[in-house]
Amino acid sequence: MIERDFYALADTEKGRERGAFPINPNQARDLNDDGFGIFWAVQKFNGERRKENLIKINSWSVDIDGGNKEEQLDRIKENIYPSLVIETKNGYHVYFNSKDATLDNFEAIVSDRLVPIYKADPKAKDISRILRVPGFNHMKDPKDPFPVKTIWTYPVEYTEQQMFFNFKLTEDKKKESKAKQELRNAFRYDGEDVWEKIYNLDCEQVLNRLSGTEAISLDQISFRRVSNGNLNIIVNGKSTSCWIDSNKRIGSTDNGGPTIWQWINWYHRDHKKTYKFMKYYLEDLWK
Repeated sequence: MIERDFYALADTEKGRERGAFPINPNQARDLNDDGFGIFWAVQKFNGERRKENLIKINSWSVDIDGGNKEEQLDRIKENIYPSLVIETKNGYHVYFNSKDATLDNFEAIVSDRLVPIYKADPKAKDISRILRVPGFNHMKDPKDPFPVKTIWTYPVEYTEQQMFFNFKLTEDKKKESKAKQELRNAFRYDGEDVWEKIYNLDCEQVLNRLSGTEAISLDQISFRRVSNGNLNIIVNGKSTSCWIDSNKRIGSTDNGGPTIWQWINWYHRDHKKTYKFMKYYLEDLWK
């Protein structure tokens, strides 16, 4: 059985300014009766819930809260058996206990596979996530407390290989996952959120900023709206096979994109140079 550290977080306005704070499980019942939600850390940490204090990845988990509960359960049943399913007021928390989880592959499994497949909350995917503990009430409406409860438990641990095999990427997600992995590798030591910021940049805005700079060999960038709504990227007055899509990312017919990192690196074929230009021209990302 996995032992998880407990936390309390105000479900009502009382004490909300405290944020989540660690508690002894013996305190949980009284705090819950006093309007606090009771949570546990999905993973094991030595000290504060920060990546550098991570001891063990216990589980890959998602928080499913979109749509009705019948639809949510259908999605859960379509895939391999979770190790644990917990019902909350608005949906379900789904856990897959891990036999060999690594930090390097955590995002690729949770963000790139589990979140889109289960249509789960994309904001509840980080390594330091806390989720509600069964056996206590959801107290955001004190007049209508909802008992959080376990509806499924299955004593199984999965390997990373099993997770990758059972949760396939769509073609779009394959491209996205490849781009994100490149960014994770490139910016591994620059803070855990830098690569995510780069992936989510508005590429139209950034290409306008880079136009005429040495980062892209002084090329001049402009755009032309085409019939499907995308922005064709024009370089030095000539149309290219690349565009900006509705998600503000770069697409192309020759497998380019979708990030600014890849666009700059196309010019230099040198990750060190690309890194230097990114730091210089997009320095606000590191603040």
